[in-house]
Amino acid sequence: MGWRSTGHPREYRRGRAWSAMALALAAVVVGGVVPHGLLLAAGLVMAALAVNLFDTREQRYGRHRRGRGRDAGGPR
Repeated sequence: MGWRSTGHPREYRRGRAWSAMALALAAVVVGGVVPHGLLLAAGLVMAALAVNLFDTREQRYGRHRRGRGRDAGGPR
């Protein structure tokens, strides 16, 4: 068999986060250049959502989001 590189651990792979941030930045810039408030606001909301993709605290501490898996926790 061939040699295979393992690459970076999953918590360091942030391609989707950078893509979402670039799209949000483009929407903010276009919304500012072409005075279009809805596009500007949508870009700011997308930027806020993209920032959450950079956060890896859940993986670090082993927490699971509510509703994921059988043992999600919370009141029943």
